[in-house]
Amino acid sequence: MNSQLTPPLTPAERSLIQGKLLQLLSRQVERYTMGESTSIRVEQAQELLDSICYCLGISATNPDGRWRRLLYCDIAQEYAEGLLRVEQKKQLGICLWQAACANLPPVWSTAMLDTLKSLGSFWKKYDSGWFAHWLPSGLDYQLAIPVSDTIRGVDYAIRYLEHLFSENRFLSAYQPDTLIPVLHQYCPDYKGLVVNLFEPAAANALGLAVLGRLDGTLQLGRQELERLSGVWAHMGRAEIRCCLLQGLEGLRLRHALDPEVCAYIAQYSEQLAVRVDMLRDKGGLHGIFLAV
Repeated sequence: MNSQLTPPLTPAERSLIQGKLLQLLSRQVERYTMGESTSIRVEQAQELLDSICYCLGISATNPDGRWRRLLYCDIAQEYAEGLLRVEQKKQLGICLWQAACANLPPVWSTAMLDTLKSLGSFWKKYDSGWFAHWLPSGLDYQLAIPVSDTIRGVDYAIRYLEHLFSENRFLSAYQPDTLIPVLHQYCPDYKGLVVNLFEPAAANALGLAVLGRLDGTLQLGRQELERLSGVWAHMGRAEIRCCLLQGLEGLRLRHALDPEVCAYIAQYSEQLAVRVDMLRDKGGLHGIFLAV
């Protein structure tokens, strides 16, 4: 059903669903206090309600079309099924985290390692029964494509790991002696500072691929940078992105990149095309691509 065609909830329907949620919350409070009390602090009750809504796949503050299915269902059963889905997601997240730890790229940073360590602690502490909506903390390593702050709970952790895994799989396609000069030029202390390692490598790789250089290098010469400027001189943003995607196809074949990695780079090429379009007439491409 098209959610845009779903009629809004009436006040009576909204009141009915809110009543069901309050009944479920009351049961959760009793369980949370082990039957010793039916009242807790407002802040604690709000946390429990947010956790319930996360498992139900709804927003506590935005009664949208997703609320409608709760009108006629057994909300306790719906919650139990949602809780099971969250637990299954948790197991998926743990598998992704283990894979990320076992497949570090040939270059890394302290921030990346500390972030993976924090995620390991998150899985140990994550309590879907009470606080399923909680976000992992200590994710200091910045991604080239950040995870939306509208995503909550284990979904956020999974999405973060998927992004990180794609970035690191791309870096693993190159040898350390190919990556290190570019990263050192980008940030001399790339290991100690909180900088993303994927971006400078991916930008240079795409730029070289646009020029037809698919020899495994990441070193971009100044003359090649001028050639890139010439290629894109009269292109619009959409044409620049198409050009980058053609380069990505060359990288895919050259390095046998996985579909997930290619999809991530394709998404990154969108923001790269925006930067090229905005900056090429304001001092050239030197702030985007690293040239020697």
